[in-house]
Amino acid sequence: MDDIKVGDIFSCSWGYDQTNIDFYKCVGFTKHFMKYVCINTEIVGSDGCSADLVAPGKSEGKKVRRAKLFDFGNGPGFAPASYSWATKWSGKPVHQTAPGYGH
Repeated sequence: MDDIKVGDIFSCSWGYDQTNIDFYKCVGFTKHFMKYVCINTEIVGSDGCSADLVAPGKSEGKKVRRAKLFDFGNGPGFAPASYSWATKWSGKPVHQTAPGYGH
């Protein structure tokens, strides 16, 4: 996974009857794993109704986690939880279900 470097941001879309977005930042590597921290999600816009546009905020978690990177043909990613998959963030805000519409 040579195209992943320290500082790269990953986004993860997950949820049932709603869409949640989580962000993660690569902070290092071991021989077999990528090390990452969670980043807060910041609302940067809205569609005016049921969806917010979100991007990574400036606050990072202190707990360093690790994950094995895999590429299934759409770029490298990892599973931060059993129900989710994170891929390299496009750099553009992402749609998330707005509060009151499923949260």
